[in-house]
This record gives sequence, structure tokens and C-alpha cells, in this order.
Amino acid sequence: MLTSTTNYSKITTAELTSKIESGEVRQGHKVMWRGYVSRKSDGAVLDYKGKFGEGFILLTPNWDSSRYCFATYYINAKTLASV
Repeated sequence: MLTSTTNYSKITTAELTSKIESGEVRQGHKVMWRGYVSRKSDGAVLDYKGKFGEGFILLTPNWDSSRYCFATYYINAKTLASV
């Protein structure tokens, strides 16, 4: 669940999009995440370091639910290649 203590990334969704287009990060997987993301926003970016490597999580709204959003994992291409 998203709270005031959630570690948001220092990059914006636009900066993440440019990293995706340049091939610096690649999409890992997409899951449902408990929490609300406003439909008026572009989403939220979180830093990620875990089982699949290092990168970012992009949280986007789920138009079918107000309790769950979508979380798309983007992993650094260098980290993904070594796994």
C-alpha cells in the first residue's frame, strides 16, 4: 500500500520513458499492487532492488479497481543480462 513512507524514485515518469526507449532498462514483469494511484496522474516511480536485479517500478492506475493498481518492473539492462 502506498504511504507517506514509500520510497519514491528521484526520476519522473518522463525520464523513465526515455530510459526505456534508449534500452537502458527493460520491462521485467507486471503485477497487481495493493494501493491507489490517481487516474489524473502519469503514475508513480519507485526504486527497486531485489530478486530480479536493480531498476524501477512504475505504478499506474487500474481503471477497474480503486484498491489495486498495476506495478510494472523495469530492470537495468546490465543487471538483467547477468541474471
